[in-house]
Amino acid sequence: MPDTDSTFRDVFGYLLCIIIALSMLVYLFLIVTPDCANLMITSSGTARCEMGQGLYVFSAAFIAVTLYAGYKMCRILFPSRFS
Repeated sequence: MPDTDSTFRDVFGYLLCIIIALSMLVYLFLIVTPDCANLMITSSGTARCEMGQGLYVFSAAFIAVTLYAGYKMCRILFPSRFS
């Protein structure tokens, strides 16, 4: 029988990682990207915000963290499905 205290701590840690990674994705797409577009509009095209590759790299990293944490959490919560 696994130690329930460490299991709860591990599940809570993975759940916290999922919440943080998803909130960073929301922040990236709903706040940073529109603000970057507004910067170019308000400056009449003189200021630019170059987020091209960085946007994809950070999005992929946050998605990878979310998937990994979800996988590890499912392995803890449903051990019979993964054995």
